[in-house]
Amino acid sequence: MDALAEGALDRFARRLAGFAAEHFPDVRVALGDGGVQAAAQHAISRARTHGITSERDICRYFSLSLALGSNFENQEWASRILDSAMVGPMKMDMLFEHGLEAAHRSAGLAREAP
Repeated sequence: MDALAEGALDRFARRLAGFAAEHFPDVRVALGDGGVQAAAQHAISRARTHGITSERDICRYFSLSLALGSNFENQEWASRILDSAMVGPMKMDMLFEHGLEAAHRSAGLAREAP
């Protein structure tokens, strides 16, 4: 990876860390700023290996990793989606929908019908 692309990825990881500080303050407290930055970089890398490349979709992937744990992709429902032939945006839509359901189940909440 060239230095310019690496710099852009670092800036994006910092923006994701700022997003986490705002929307997941408990995670920020638990991990600290350096840990959140590392989690953001890890999420970027993992998302890209699954063909998820837009900043919006990577942010949603990062949100799932913060809400469900960084190993959420090893859960059966997630690995089935991530290993599918769907393209990035469609894959992320499906992953996010199932991820929200999983988060609600783990919190003991029922999802409202759309």
